[in-house]
Amino acid sequence: MAVPHGCSGSDTVGVNVTAPTSLKGLVVVPQQVQNWTLNVVYQDASNKTVTSFSWTGGYLAHDGRQEFGVQITAPNVDLSQQSNVTLLFPTVQTCLNGTSNWTSDPNAPGYNASVQKPAPELVITNQVETSAPVSSGALPSIGQLSVPAMATLMLMAAAAAL
Repeated sequence: MAVPHGCSGSDTVGVNVTAPTSLKGLVVVPQQVQNWTLNVVYQDASNKTVTSFSWTGGYLAHDGRQEFGVQITAPNVDLSQQSNVTLLFPTVQTCLNGTSNWTSDPNAPGYNASVQKPAPELVITNQVETSAPVSSGALPSIGQLSVPAMATLMLMAAAAAL
């Protein structure tokens, strides 16, 4: 995941992500980031299913960029009755002065792009492709990634607007 800016000119001091739990067998492993403290919350004492994770205690200037690595292993998904499975990763960016809530489902009825910010998403399909070209030095957004139904990938991207 990449955070390319602060909140309305304010510096970023935290990133909190809710992992999707709707897909059984999904493995989410957030990575340590230098100068940030990683906190991972699990569904139960088995420490297998991540429900949320956050990076705090760091500092990212409002005009800076920081990458937050997340490794995701997707299980076999039955796509015989649907063309894809979309997983949302609602994210709250905490800044010195306020927060930005990247938590909305852009496919939900009533979604209003002018006032709501889309949650980063991972779309699992049967096709391996990138749906949008990526310019040199740029990272694809989670929404731009298509992965096979069973894959392990290192996501170094977030919502395009994040």
